[in-house]
Amino acid sequence: LDAAKLAAERLRIAVENQSITLEDGRIIRFTSSIGLTELSLSDHILDEPLKRADLALYHAKNHGRNQFIAFEDIPAA
Repeated sequence: LDAAKLAAERLRIAVENQSITLEDGRIIRFTSSIGLTELSLSDHILDEPLKRADLALYHAKNHGRNQFIAFEDIPAA
C-alpha cells in the first residue's frame, strides 16, 4: 500500500501539472481523485477490493478532491 500511495501521489501531481490552452486563451487545468485499497486474503472475488477502492475514491471526492485516499485510512464512522 505504501508503494501504491507514492505512485498515486506522483500521478496526482502529474495530472495537476497539465493544462490545455484554448484558442480563446482560456486555460483548462486538471485534478484527480484516487481511491486505493489493499488486496486481502479474505477477498474471494474482485468486487470486494473494487468496492473498497470505490468508497475511498468517493471519500476523496467528498473531502476536498485532488487527492488520494486509501480505504484503510478512512476514519470509522
